[in-house]
This record gives sequence, C-alpha cells and structure tokens, in this order.
Amino acid sequence: MKTYKQLTERQKVALSTMGKHPEAFAEIVGLLESELSLTKTRYETAKEQLVASGDGRPVCLHLRGCIEALRGVIDLFNSTREL
Repeated sequence: MKTYKQLTERQKVALSTMGKHPEAFAEIVGLLESELSLTKTRYETAKEQLVASGDGRPVCLHLRGCIEALRGVIDLFNSTREL
C-alpha cells in the first residue's frame, strides 16, 4: 500500500477534500472497516472448511490479499486524517 508521500497529486487532493468533511471521511473509514470484518469472517470460514476437508493448499490467498489491502487503505486514511 502506498504512503501519503507516494500518492499522486490528484489522490492527495481527493483525500484533502474528504478531510474537509470529517463526517463523510469517518463514514468511509467505517465502511472499509465493516468490509474488513466481513472479509476476515469469510477467510476464517474458508480456512475452517479447508482444514476440515484435509486440504493442505495455501488458505485463501485472495482473501488474505484483500484483508491486507483493506488494512492498508484504512491505515492510509487514518494517517491522512491526522495530517
């Protein structure tokens, strides 16, 4: 995930605009956190099913990637909010 310094100027302007509306910013972060929670639940369910079936493959790499991406976006938003 990119840090604030790595964002394009347009991305920085978008985050700045969102920062001028803290209620909307908080709602967006809330939506991302909700999606993160749902994705974690999906991951745990899939992992349990694979373990129960004796499947030794890597567990749900796509879902793990989604979890990391969502965490990265939430962290970026929260760090931007502090600027």
